Amino acid sequence: MSESKDEKAKDDKKQIGLTKKGQEDLAKVMESGWFAEEQDAYRLAIAVALAADVAASQAELSGVGTKYNFGGGVDIDGKVRALIGIFAPDQVNVPGRYAERLAHAGLAILASKLGDDDALLADALSEAD
Repeated sequence: MSESKDEKAKDDKKQIGLTKKGQEDLAKVMESGWFAEEQDAYRLAIAVALAADVAASQAELSGVGTKYNFGGGVDIDGKVRALIGIFAPDQVNVPGRYAERLAHAGLAILASKLGDDDALLADALSEAD
């Protein structure tokens, strides 16, 4: 018997965060000076990963420390949940859990592209490597 939508939603995370590697990537992104708030960089990382169609595996998230409230913080306006519903409909019942995986992948991308002092945010957002 398959789980109902409500049962699957119960498996979602209300508090999301970062691994040690994720924290390091976020610190690199913040050093770029492009963001005033870490949560803004975290949100953009989610969008970058959605656009690139990449997400960290659940195994890569071992040792995640709580950093943000998903529904009351990162996704207070419901836009992250809506984007996940559009771009990853199979994850619609666990948007917090999936957003956390997306954030890790997106922060790795942003950290690698914003590492230079003269890096532009536009370059980090472009698909060209």
